[in-house]
Amino acid sequence: MRKIIFVCAAFIMMQVAALGAKLEGLTIIVPSCNKYACLWDGCFGLLFKHWPSLVGENKDVKIILISNTKEYPDPRITTLKIKDEQSWSNNMQQALKLVKTKYVFIWLDDYMMNQDVDEDKFVRFFNFMKEKKAVYMQVFGIDHGRDNAEQQFNDPKFDLPILEFKKHSPYRTSLQACIFETDTLDWLLHPKESAWAFELAGSTRSEGMHDLFLGTKENLVSYYNAANAGVLSQDALKYIKEQGFKFENTGLLMEKPFKVKWKEFKRSVHVSIRDNIRIPIKNAFKKIFS
Repeated sequence: MRKIIFVCAAFIMMQVAALGAKLEGLTIIVPSCNKYACLWDGCFGLLFKHWPSLVGENKDVKIILISNTKEYPDPRITTLKIKDEQSWSNNMQQALKLVKTKYVFIWLDDYMMNQDVDEDKFVRFFNFMKEKKAVYMQVFGIDHGRDNAEQQFNDPKFDLPILEFKKHSPYRTSLQACIFETDTLDWLLHPKESAWAFELAGSTRSEGMHDLFLGTKENLVSYYNAANAGVLSQDALKYIKEQGFKFENTGLLMEKPFKVKWKEFKRSVHVSIRDNIRIPIKNAFKKIFS
C-alpha cells in the first residue's frame, strides 16, 4: 500500500514539475515603439488574460518589450529602450542580445489575443518543432489562399496538422505569431529593414537554408490585428475597450478619415503588385535557372 502511495505521489510531483517546465527554452519578444504604446495595455492585458500560465507556472518565461523611451509598468515585462532607433531589424538584433533561450516567440504589439491558449496543444507543437530541429514555426494558421506556399509535412510518428513551407515561399519568415530558433532569426535579420521588408527579404535569404520552416494548419493562438501600417482598426479598438483595457491614442491614424483610406489604398496596390506580379515573376525565373 505504501509503495502504491509513493508511486502515485511521485507521479503527481512529476506532472506538476512537467507543468512548470512546459515553456522552458522560450523567450517572448514584443517589438514596438513609443508610437504604439497606446496598444500595450490591450496587448499585454489580453495576453495574460488568455495565457494565464505566463503569470503563473510559466512566469519565468522572459517577456521583452522593445520601446524607445516609454515602458510598460508590469514586473513581468523587461523593457529594452532604444532611443535613437535605426530600424525594426536593428531593434530586433539588440533584443536578441538579451535572449538566453534557444527559441523566441514573436508577438507583435498590435496582436490582441481573443481566445484562451490551449497550452497542452501549444506545447505538443513546440516539442515537435524542437524534436525535428525546425528553425521556424508559424503558430497562426497558414493562409491556404496562397498557391504553392506550403506542402504537407509527412511523418508517420506524429499526427499533427503541420505544413512545411516550400523553399521559394514568399512568406517563409512571416511575422504572424511564430517561433524562431534564436540563432536563425539573428542570421536572417539584416540592418535597416522594416518588419514588412524582413518578411520578404528574410524569406529570400532563407532559401539557402536546408532547415525546416513549419506552419500549423490551425491557430494555436488567436488574435485580432489591431493596426495595419499604422492605421487603427475600429473593431479592434472596440474590442480593447469592451475587455476593460485603456486606450489613449499616441499617434495612430483611425480608419475613417480620407487620408487613412488613401494610405490603405496605396498599401493595397503595393501588396497586389508584389503578390501578383513581382513574386510570380521572381519565382518563374528561379524555376527556369534552378
